[in-house]
Amino acid sequence: MLKNSPFAFPTEDADKYHHGMTLRQWYAGMALQGLIAHEGPSTIPGCREKDAKFCFEQADAMIEEGSL
Repeated sequence: MLKNSPFAFPTEDADKYHHGMTLRQWYAGMALQGLIAHEGPSTIPGCREKDAKFCFEQADAMIEEGSL
């Protein structure tokens, strides 16, 4: 699991603005959006947690690949 992700929408003045979500959270959200759009929302118990874990794994892989 990636612990130190950069911010998705950084600002130059960190003292004035809140950075919001991390790049990891942004990528995971985009992956989840695609998953739900393709397969529809899961109604099976336990699947939502598995879907969320999968999306964060994909986000971690994207960040790792991008930092090479």
